[in-house]
Formats: sequence, structure tokens, C-alpha cells
Amino acid sequence: MKKHALQRGWRAAALILTGMVISGANAQEIAYPTKPVSFVTGVGAGSNNDIVLRMLAEDLRKRWGQAVTVENKPGAVGAIGSAFVARAAPDGYTLLLTSTGGQIHNALLKKGLAYDPVGDFDPISLVAEGTYCFVVDAASPYKTVQDFLDATQNTREGLTFGSWGPGSATHLLGETLAQHAKGEMLHVPYTGEMGALTDLNGGRLDASWLGSGSAQTMAEAGRVRVLATTGSERSAQLPDVPTFKELGLDDLQVTGWIGIYAPKGTPQPVLKKLEVDINEALHTPAISERIVQSAQSVVAGDAAALQQRYDRDYAIWRGMVELAGLKPE
Repeated sequence: MKKHALQRGWRAAALILTGMVISGANAQEIAYPTKPVSFVTGVGAGSNNDIVLRMLAEDLRKRWGQAVTVENKPGAVGAIGSAFVARAAPDGYTLLLTSTGGQIHNALLKKGLAYDPVGDFDPISLVAEGTYCFVVDAASPYKTVQDFLDATQNTREGLTFGSWGPGSATHLLGETLAQHAKGEMLHVPYTGEMGALTDLNGGRLDASWLGSGSAQTMAEAGRVRVLATTGSERSAQLPDVPTFKELGLDDLQVTGWIGIYAPKGTPQPVLKKLEVDINEALHTPAISERIVQSAQSVVAGDAAALQQRYDRDYAIWRGMVELAGLKPE
């Protein structure tokens, strides 16, 4: 009697397990998408990351047979776009392309943030990474980073550096570099790269920061001299420019990245399909070549890789915030 009961128990367990396997198989074959998908981004139209996203959207449109649109919601270092997606239905039809600034810098430096960079999103995929470049005007007397740092002690007011805004990556990098200066480095915030570049070329600013793509373009145009980059190795586009690591300034070795997220609670089969399809699209020649042209590197990776990158870089940037003595505002 006990034997028969045991056999019935094993059969019941086997049926349950079989049902779970069938259910899992069906989940992988989920019908998605069945309607238009929208990517929201906190960058402006026409920027390098916007162009890459639109190429990705076109590739996915062909794969899925559904419209894939891009909505630009710039402002507040990506916070506007991120907050919008955080409130969207977790069904895979509203997705977010965001960056180090939107996910990490905002979390470290903004009070009352309208979204939780970790708790409100499910990671999908890394997309690309790029370095930051420390630049001076092409006619500047400073030929090296050390020239600049030494010169800070030769003026009563100190030398100025521009950033993309208070709490931005370039603000934190500038404050970190200032710890190595002989004298004072004074922060001058702007609302992006171009305002700082205008003042740099006009002689109203001593130094500034540019993304690797902009630095390459402006150096080729004869507008800036690139003194160093924040990468772990020299840029293929700027092979004559040393890294801060080479100069012995290891605390300035960091890159910025962009990644794709979905609202928290999006079904796992949908997340997996997005991860697979997006990674395949990023490795197509057209998209990968466009990323490289913008002086970035393709770093497509799964959801786990994106979360690991977030965790690692959060610790790095938090250290910079603490070093600079900055507090959330």
C-alpha cells in the first residue's frame, strides 16, 4: 500500500515538473511584440546616442514586424525620461535608453529623485561605453596635464574648468583632478559640452571636458588639444593622447556607458527576448560601426552584465563624490 502511494506521489511530481517544463518552453515562445514598442531616452535628438538608438529601433522594427519609435525627453541628466519609463506599464512596450548619469550620478547627487534607478527598473542590456577627455584650447600654452596642474599655482584665482553641469560626470572628474593640482581649480558649470567649448575657444575658460566623439571631432577641426583620456587604454581614434592611468592618476580611470532598461516587473520571457534581439542587433555591422564612429566601444551584454557594471561603477563614482565633498541637492 505504501509502495503504491509512493509511486502515485512520484507520478504526481513528474506531472508537475513536466507542466513546469512545458510552461517554460511556452514562455520562451511568447508572442511579443504584438503592438508598437517605444524607446524613451533622456538625450536630445541628433546626438550620437540618439542616432545609435534610432538605428537599433529600425533593426528591431524589421525583426519584429512592429513599429518601434524613439521618444526624446532630455533634461535633468536623463531624469525626465527615466521617471517617465518608471511609471509605465511593465509589459515591454515602453523601454528606456539611459546612461551612467541617469542611473548613477542622479542617484548620488539628486534629492527627491522621482525614480529609483535600481528598484524601478529591470536591466536588459549594455549598449556602448566611451571615455571622457580633458581638453584645452588648441592655442593654449598647456601641452600636458602636468603643465596645467603646475600652472594652477601661478595665478591668484586658480585655473577654471568647465563641466556639463553640477553633479555631472565631468564635474566629478574635474574635482578629482583638482586634488592633484598645485593650486586652485575652479568649477564652471554649463548645460552641456558646447557651451563650455564656446567659452574655451573664446579664452574665457582654461580647460574643459568632452566626450570621446566630440573630442576627436574638435581636435581634427583644430579647436582643442586633448591632454588625456579616462580610458584604461589609449583610444584608437586618439592614439597620441595618453590616458590618466599612464600619467599615474589612476583615480581618473573610468568610462561612461549607455544601457537599456524596462519598468520593474516586466515578464521574464519578454526581458529575455529583448536581451537576445537587442544584442544581436548591436552586433550587426551597421550599428557596431556607427558606435565606433562615435568614438565609443560596443559593450553589448546581458542583463546580469548591466547590473554588474552598475554596481561596480556606482562604487567608483561614489568615491569621487565623497572626495569632492559634494552632497545631494
